[in-house]
Amino acid sequence: MAFKKMPNKSKREESISETERILTILAQRIDSLDKIKEEFEERTRGMEKHENYLAHKDGVEIQDIKKDVADTKKEIRHITIYIHHMIEELKSTVKSEEIDKIRKRIDQWGPDNFITTKEAERIIRREIFK
Repeated sequence: MAFKKMPNKSKREESISETERILTILAQRIDSLDKIKEEFEERTRGMEKHENYLAHKDGVEIQDIKKDVADTKKEIRHITIYIHHMIEELKSTVKSEEIDKIRKRIDQWGPDNFITTKEAERIIRREIFK
């Protein structure tokens, strides 16, 4: 029986390169989500400044505006938690393309051509007792 050789170094290097590429893309997505979160928080701070201006200018009830800002901050906290949860989920997900690549690699190995330990022991015993 012939044994399959381990994949050559270039295939391993390709695999490592592909993994690095995927990690880079995920890191870019995380950075993008962080930037969106920061912009959202900056707009909220701007709303607070605008709140003070309106309260003095128009005599609007400060209590109502503070409640609205507090509610908005609470929503932002929930959204931030949700975004972080999504980021963690994205980090642990596998794309269908990656599954297809793994399937192709397994097919290239041809695991149906491998022998089991029992088969190897049986062949060895048979050869020894000839």
